[in-house]
Amino acid sequence: MDEKDILAAARPPNGNPGMNGVISSRPKNDMGLFKETPTRWTLGDEFATRAKHHESIKALWEIKWKPICKMGVYPFHDSKFEDFERVFEYLIKHHINDGYGEAYTEAFFPVCDDLLKEAASYEASGDSEKASDIYIRVACLYRISRFPILNSAVRRKAFEAQKEIYMKAAKTWAEPMHEVFIPHKAGSGADGPTIPLYYRIPQGTTAENPCPTIFLITGLDGYRPDNTQRSSEFIKRGWGCVIVEIPGTADSPADPKDPQSPDRLWDSVLEWMADKKIFSMPNILVWGLSTGGYYAVRIAHTHRTWLKGSVAQGAGIHHCFDRSWLDKADDHEYPFK
Repeated sequence: MDEKDILAAARPPNGNPGMNGVISSRPKNDMGLFKETPTRWTLGDEFATRAKHHESIKALWEIKWKPICKMGVYPFHDSKFEDFERVFEYLIKHHINDGYGEAYTEAFFPVCDDLLKEAASYEASGDSEKASDIYIRVACLYRISRFPILNSAVRRKAFEAQKEIYMKAAKTWAEPMHEVFIPHKAGSGADGPTIPLYYRIPQGTTAENPCPTIFLITGLDGYRPDNTQRSSEFIKRGWGCVIVEIPGTADSPADPKDPQSPDRLWDSVLEWMADKKIFSMPNILVWGLSTGGYYAVRIAHTHRTWLKGSVAQGAGIHHCFDRSWLDKADDHEYPFK
């Protein structure tokens, strides 16, 4: 699921949204209770249309990814355009159109290796700032090489490399990113025993001076090492952040087959935060991104006594999980079918 709100697309002529988010073709003055089942989504005719960027890796790059890569926006935050231009020139030249195949992911590795040599040279000369900048660029390359899911061994390899390189940079910051593995005290059933999470706090934070904190719940494709810009904005405002992945993604220990596992996950994280003392527990705000927005909606009810508030950005809720939506979702925003 893209962080962009695809439901903001143009509606068809004379169409009006009903209470359940679908389009009625009735005029507005005739919007009574439906007796028939609505058949139109607010996405309009594009709901049943396969997006053009699915035609080839060249189409994906030229139509969808190249413009946003130049701007450095999701999912290319932390990137440098020239790094990706080199990768996609290779992919296009060799007609590597399967975005889930090993050849796609492995095409990123030579560019990563070259940049890592450059970063090591800067690090050896004592220029840790330039080395850190390059490490962040490499981490972004690894991100897109395994985007949007970890469905193979080579993608898992890319994710492990991304985490390692990202922390080489993040630990050098004035307000470093910390990686910890906390006990999943509330875990049960098929849940894993530990929860990996990142946290970052402003300078001067202590048990006597705890910081207001954003509890950041990641999405379907954005994981812990994908939040440099967000966490930096939090730090500027004097806020800390704790970053946790949702069930079924990345390193989350929550059993994705158990509908109660996310509640247990948040139990363990919030109790750890309280025990840590450095987070101002009366001032905890949840921010859920994309699919993480679903969990932000949910946690606002299940853990409301812990929270100051909850923001669900681009949340996947209601009809997003219906079969009629899921059957067409592969043809929409995501880069690969």
